[in-house]
Amino acid sequence: MTKHRPARHILTLGRGVAAGLLAAAVGLVAGAPASGARAADHPLARTLAKALDASRAQRSVYWTGTTSANGATVVERTNAGVSRGTQTVTITVGARSAGTIEIELFGDTVYMRGDSADALLFQGFTPAAAAAEVDQWISIPSNQPFFQGIAAGLTVKSTVQELDLTAPLHRARRTSVLGRRVVGIEGTLSLEGVTGPATLYVPSQGKPLPVEETMSGGGIGLVTLGRWGEPIRLGAPPSAVAFQPSWVEPTGGVAPSTPSRPVAV
Repeated sequence: MTKHRPARHILTLGRGVAAGLLAAAVGLVAGAPASGARAADHPLARTLAKALDASRAQRSVYWTGTTSANGATVVERTNAGVSRGTQTVTITVGARSAGTIEIELFGDTVYMRGDSADALLFQGFTPAAAAAEVDQWISIPSNQPFFQGIAAGLTVKSTVQELDLTAPLHRARRTSVLGRRVVGIEGTLSLEGVTGPATLYVPSQGKPLPVEETMSGGGIGLVTLGRWGEPIRLGAPPSAVAFQPSWVEPTGGVAPSTPSRPVAV
C-alpha cells in the first residue's frame, strides 16, 4: 500500500500520552509550564501543581491514549516506569487496520517492532526500510534523534510533562470521571508545536493523581491514567538489529512523534 500522508500527520501532532498526547498523537511532548498562573497563586494552579508533584513522586503509571484525526485513529496502551516502560500502539485508517507497533524502553535504549509495513510508514520509515524491517525488533539508542519521539510517554517523568497546562486556567463543568468525583482544569497544551485546549481531571478527594486528560488541536485526543505506583514487569531486552538513520525520512532534524500523550496524540 502507498504511504498514507494524512494519517502520518496525526502522529506528528503528538502524545502519546497521547508520543502525540496524542502527540497527534503518539508520543506527547512537554507542554510549557503554567508559570504565570502559579505566580498568581490561582486556586486551580495550586491544584494543578499538586497533581503534577504527586504524579512525579510515583514510580509507575498505566495510561491509555486515543487520538483521531484525518480519518485515522491511534490507540496507545502504556506502562510507564522510572527508566523502563512498555507500549502497544494500534493504528486504524477508516475501518482498516494499519498495523500494531510494540515498544519497550530499557534506560537509554528503546526497542520497537512493527507488524506491518504500514505501521512503520506511520513512524516515518521510508517505504524500502518499512518493507525490510517488518516484524523485526529494532534498537534505538538515546544518542539518535529518533529516540525521543519513540520513547516519549514511556517514563513517569515524560508522561507527567504531557499533563502540564498553561494559563489561563478555568474550572471545567464536568465533575465526575468513571464514577469518581473530580476537579477539571481547563488550559492550553502545546505538543510538537501544535497548541490547543486541554482539560486535566484530578480526584477531588484523596491523592490528586490525574485520571483523565482530553485535548484537541489537529485532532481529538483522550488519555486515561491509573494504576499509579504498581510494579512494572519487563523481561530482558529483545534481540534486535541496530537502527539506521537512513531508514527514516528527513523531518528537519526532529523525529516523528509516536502515536502519545500523553497525551496528547
